[in-house]
Amino acid sequence: MEISNCESSQIVAISSDSIFLKEMMQNHIGTVYIGKLKKDALKYVPDFTCQGLTRLSNILKNNHGGYAAEVYVSNPRNRRKISLLNCDSKIQLENGQYNNVFLYFGGRYYPTENTYFIDDPLSRVVIEFKRSYVSYVDDFFNSAVSWISTKEKIDILTYVPRKPSEVLNNSYDRFAPLKLKSCIKKGLVLQCILKCTKDYSQKGSNSITRFENVKGAYELIDAFDVTNKTILILDDVYSTGATMDEIARVLYNHQAKKVIAVLLSVNQMINSVSVQFQHITCPGCGQKMVIKFNHNTGQMFYGCKNYNTHLDKKTLNISEGLNELKILNRLKKETFSDFNDRY
Repeated sequence: MEISNCESSQIVAISSDSIFLKEMMQNHIGTVYIGKLKKDALKYVPDFTCQGLTRLSNILKNNHGGYAAEVYVSNPRNRRKISLLNCDSKIQLENGQYNNVFLYFGGRYYPTENTYFIDDPLSRVVIEFKRSYVSYVDDFFNSAVSWISTKEKIDILTYVPRKPSEVLNNSYDRFAPLKLKSCIKKGLVLQCILKCTKDYSQKGSNSITRFENVKGAYELIDAFDVTNKTILILDDVYSTGATMDEIARVLYNHQAKKVIAVLLSVNQMINSVSVQFQHITCPGCGQKMVIKFNHNTGQMFYGCKNYNTHLDKKTLNISEGLNELKILNRLKKETFSDFNDRY
């Protein structure tokens, strides 16, 4: 309480029990996980994670901006106070041995059916990235890969390739336009070393079906040799990990030394909220305000369906909108008095 300088009416849930924190999140309570988050808990990621109690004071003092991609899209001025969410995934190879895939995430993605989708900047960016270049994404991957390269010697930088039908239809290749300026200066050039050999869809599939769908879907392009090399793979959304595990399995079966993945976001697949979530409404017309993307400037903002028709174009920038959401959805203090017994 003293460190965080918060009032007794404010609540922050701190625990090493991810199930407990999941329950807190459903009530719009801030959450901090102590320890290394396990893969099974990625579908309900807390607001902050820290490996030990020594770093907890920085979070409570608000000296920590949060997950990198979320900060990049919502509060770019705090880019020095960011972190990458991380955990490991263990996969079995053809020879029966087990190898790790080292996973790093930029933040949380809420799918379109989730309550939080229309108000979440990173979720809006993930959708936009599938169809056009987004500078926020370029900046995030550039920063994340550059940081990891100070810890690991990266031999090959690659990404999850398009599916056959997407190549045939000349669909937008979201990774091709990335500039990654700092990475290039370090000699890390983004290149496609994999090919997808079959079309598959993971929408609506359960975890077991997703892993079956992706089996045998990826191959190493013949021209590339990954023997005893550390490979870093980029992708946009991590759900069950089926695609990333399959690709890592292919690389390890070709004698890769280490496989690391950097993902823009991790899918929050739990949508059970016990307290109703309040959305921002337009002060001009009372309609719900949602995140919109200005393709000319590359900036996002909150606006209602008819914001263009308002004489003063009533909109909010991302920081203003997020602050308004916090105010609307914070826990309220209530004063209760005893009922008078009339009998």
